[in-house]
Amino acid sequence: MRILRIILYVCIGTSVLYTILCFLGPVNMHIQAAHTINAPVSTVFPLVSDFGQWKEWSPWKQQDSTMVYVPEGTPGMVGHRAHWTSRREGNGYQMITALQPNAFIDLDVHFSEAQTVRAESKWFFSGDSTRTDVRWELMVYEEPFWVRGLLLGFGVEGVLDGYYKKGLKELGAVAEDRFSKSRQ
Repeated sequence: MRILRIILYVCIGTSVLYTILCFLGPVNMHIQAAHTINAPVSTVFPLVSDFGQWKEWSPWKQQDSTMVYVPEGTPGMVGHRAHWTSRREGNGYQMITALQPNAFIDLDVHFSEAQTVRAESKWFFSGDSTRTDVRWELMVYEEPFWVRGLLLGFGVEGVLDGYYKKGLKELGAVAEDRFSKSRQ
C-alpha cells in the first residue's frame, strides 16, 4: 500500500510540475539566425528556393541520413513544396507562399500533416557581387497549452537556434564552393 501511495504522489507531483511548465512555456516562438556568405546572392538564392538542393546543406538531413525529402512543383516559384519523413526529426512539409528573386522567400511550414499550429519561415537576402547577408527566421504561433511544457522543458528554442546557425553555415560552405568553382 505504501508503494502505491508513493507512486500516486510521484504521478501527482509530475503532473503539477508539467502543468507549471505549460503555463511558463512559450505561446509563440521566434527563431532567427544570420550569416554572411562569400558568394553573390545569385549563387545563394537558388540553394534555398529549390528544395531539391536543401539536401546539400540542410541541418536536419545531416542529423538523419535516412530522412526522405521529396520536392514537388517548380523550384523558385510560389507553390513549390517539399515533404519530409524522418524517424528522428519528424514528418512535415513546407511550401513557398511568396518570394522576390534574390531578396526574400516566405514559407508555410507544417511539422506534421495534421498540424493546427501556424508556422512560417522567412528568408532575407542582400549583398553584392562577392557576398550575401542571409537571415533565416521561424515563427510559430499559438502553441497548444499542452505542448508549451515540452518546448520549455526540452529547450526547443535553443535546439532550433543551433539548427538554424548550423544550416546557414553549411549553406555558406556549399555556396562558397560553387562560387569558387564557377570562377575557375
